[in-house]
Amino acid sequence: MCGGVLGVQSGACRRPTDATCGCPHGAVVIHYYFGNFTLDEAGQELRQRGEVIALEPKAFQVLCYLLQHGDRVVSRDELFAQCWPDTFVSDWALTRCVARIRKAVEDGRDGVALIKTVRGRGYRFVAPLTVAPSAAAS
Repeated sequence: MCGGVLGVQSGACRRPTDATCGCPHGAVVIHYYFGNFTLDEAGQELRQRGEVIALEPKAFQVLCYLLQHGDRVVSRDELFAQCWPDTFVSDWALTRCVARIRKAVEDGRDGVALIKTVRGRGYRFVAPLTVAPSAAAS
């Protein structure tokens, strides 16, 4: 299940409608491609060259949100509201999640940044990104 992530602006699912993941809202199975990585949102898997990369569920959720909103800076407050709703967590929890994501996707390796910290504002996924419905779901 994809978790039913909704578009922030429109309140409607932001995914294409040609293939469903089985969620009650009819979202599609989406894959995000960046560098040597593929993120399968519905399958809850991050892969590098076909090999599954271990990433804890909350870090996976934060990465998905950053990918979904890669066109802009996502504030820390927005990440808290979307990934830890109705739960108080410290700034350290988000900092730790982003650090784990960066380690998993080898952020900064070979001088290439994938996630940019915008001091005082939040984070932005800055790597070239391709978003596509899953071939298996078409």
